Amino acid sequence: MRAGELRHRVEIQKPIVTVDGLGESVPTWQTVTTVHASVQSVRAYENVRARITNMETAFLVKLRYTDEVTPERRFLWEGKELYVDGITDVDGRRREMRVNAFSRTEVATNG
Repeated sequence: MRAGELRHRVEIQKPIVTVDGLGESVPTWQTVTTVHASVQSVRAYENVRARITNMETAFLVKLRYTDEVTPERRFLWEGKELYVDGITDVDGRRREMRVNAFSRTEVATNG
């Protein structure tokens, strides 16, 4: 992997639970680290379930290997939340990883 291919800055985030002013648990996300990566959109499709339409976009994220990327984490890239869908250690030597990720946007429907 060449450094010039890693043109994007992405935040790796982990889920945490905070407590609001009423003492109730509130799930949120906390940035663990920011890394350079290559982010490519590979597919977009519409998903309809229970009369709710979502636009889903699949991404391929390439980056240097890090233990910080797990299935429970997500990326924040250019304001988009990319959820981890699969992780591959490219050559098995913990130098480069490819992560399948997706973003989901709810689409307003008429009717």
